[in-house]
Amino acid sequence: MREIARSLGIPVSTVHYHLKRLEDLGLIVQGPEGYRVSRIMDIEGFIVIRHKLIPRLLVYSMFFLGVVLGEIFVIGYTGTLNVDRIVLIIVSLVGFLILLIEGINARARLRPRKIRNTKYKI
Repeated sequence: MREIARSLGIPVSTVHYHLKRLEDLGLIVQGPEGYRVSRIMDIEGFIVIRHKLIPRLLVYSMFFLGVVLGEIFVIGYTGTLNVDRIVLIIVSLVGFLILLIEGINARARLRPRKIRNTKYKI
């Protein structure tokens, strides 16, 4: 517990309080080697892949990227380019970029922010 408090720069009592709350909720258990996660909570808008939280929007953006790459491959293979294919590529690229940007923003909101040491005058 002291190691956690030291690395986070917060009092041991605060760490103890939060660990106790997580234990009461059944999210962590204390074992001989310390605390470990007992169950994973579902966080809305995210999926877990190999113990990492990935925004669903990033997965959806990869679908649109696949459509774009597939269409480019078809155009290169057949050598035919028409208005329908150009529109498909443009719409898929726009969808890919929007979902990619929103997915990156969702991932950034999940990360903890640094707390600034600010001195206040009273």
